Amino acid sequence: GQFVVISVPSKRHDSSAAMVPELLELGRGLGQLLDEQGVRVMLLLSSDLAHTHRQDGPYGFSPTAAPFDAAIGQWATDPAGMGASLTETARDLVDRALSCGFPSLVLAHGAMEATGLAEGKWASTILALEAPTYYGMLVAWFERREELSLAAS
Repeated sequence: GQFVVISVPSKRHDSSAAMVPELLELGRGLGQLLDEQGVRVMLLLSSDLAHTHRQDGPYGFSPTAAPFDAAIGQWATDPAGMGASLTETARDLVDRALSCGFPSLVLAHGAMEATGLAEGKWASTILALEAPTYYGMLVAWFERREELSLAAS
């Protein structure tokens, strides 16, 4: 197999909300490029969520942590119908919730938009959405439905 490593820009630490339009554009371009290759592709993304769930953590506590993680969970449950939970609600909280995984999730949303998200071609499953320590984590699986139907035949 082949691997391509994409690093989200380091400006994410203080500019995640402002980066949403360019991350969506980058994701759409990536989705189109990969779709044109005609091969099955897996994107593995960081999904560290809010880093401010606990006062004793390195970033302290923020009341935005739980609502931020909840917004990401809503999006991951239904990315086609709940895109605004990611690109608006979570965007408005991210600079206080301090999530380093947010940019990669926005990029993934753009890739799904470019490859049939609005047409219902994507299925999602949340495996875990937890905050076991000072930071939240999302483990989820997103798969194109046409891939699922091919696997079943």
